[in-house]
Amino acid sequence: MLLNVWATLTVLSYLTGPLTTSARHVQSEYAYRDLLGSPLGGGGGGGGDQKPLPLPPDNDGVHLAVGPKCGKLSGNTADINAGIDPGKIKTIVSFGDSYTDGGKDDGSTLSPPILVPPSPLAGVKTFLGQNNDLSPETTLYSIFFGINDYLASLQDGDHMPQAAQTLLDQIQILASPPTNARNFMVLDVYGRGTTAPSGEAFKQTIYTGLSDYHTTGIQVNGTKTPVKVNISYINFANIWDGVLGDDPGYKAFGFTSTDSCTQCTADLGCTTIGMCDDPNHYFYWIPGHPSKQTDRIMADYVGEVWNQCRVEEAQISLSFPSI
Repeated sequence: MLLNVWATLTVLSYLTGPLTTSARHVQSEYAYRDLLGSPLGGGGGGGGDQKPLPLPPDNDGVHLAVGPKCGKLSGNTADINAGIDPGKIKTIVSFGDSYTDGGKDDGSTLSPPILVPPSPLAGVKTFLGQNNDLSPETTLYSIFFGINDYLASLQDGDHMPQAAQTLLDQIQILASPPTNARNFMVLDVYGRGTTAPSGEAFKQTIYTGLSDYHTTGIQVNGTKTPVKVNISYINFANIWDGVLGDDPGYKAFGFTSTDSCTQCTADLGCTTIGMCDDPNHYFYWIPGHPSKQTDRIMADYVGEVWNQCRVEEAQISLSFPSI
């Protein structure tokens, strides 16, 4: 399964900033590429009419112009936070890597903002083999999935159902000993402004699975009763639709272009030669990859989902198998 998760690490690093105060306690961040190592390589909160958070002073006038579209557990795909308390999160294990602005101006992959050895270029199997001792109560496992799965499906057939199920299976593994993960956030923008029946079904399968893991639980070794986990689902399609469509359109966000500031060519690769003069107001940095300010509003969106789309009765009691 191809996951090339290009924004998770950047978005979550922004959550430690002054805007999302509820997430200030994040102290460390692990990042892992290729979540699955799979052979597939080939009443909720309010609605979407909430006002965006105030503009941060250092975001060059770029801001959210859409709000979350909150939903219900076991309903249609929507933004939701079922049990995750941002104020308790101290460690983020982020499966994926990122292109971003952070000391590199050539479009190459940014090193994690807080590098916690070993190297982040790893997957679930590698993570499990490291014998990390992370607190289940204060660790959030984030998964940004689907973009390369969707692109691959356009070339060699629809593998999206298998990809979705494989992702859910890996969450079950992480929720089992020895990791005992209890907080999961899945983020999605598989089509980056494009929708397809296979992609929407992919999202729904994940959303339904997460809802079941929260309400019914996951059967893990060492327990007689299924273990329930806290979950959050972030539908970034609302941002992409708002920027690339007419409602409200990119100018409402403070962007001056929906294009990328830099370009990639067969001769030069991805380069800053001929780059735009105003990268802070372009939606993309390199083709298909968010600019710094786009990452910023993605982080703002996560914060709004966490705060506005809570399922109030969803906070669960953590239980762990006796070994």
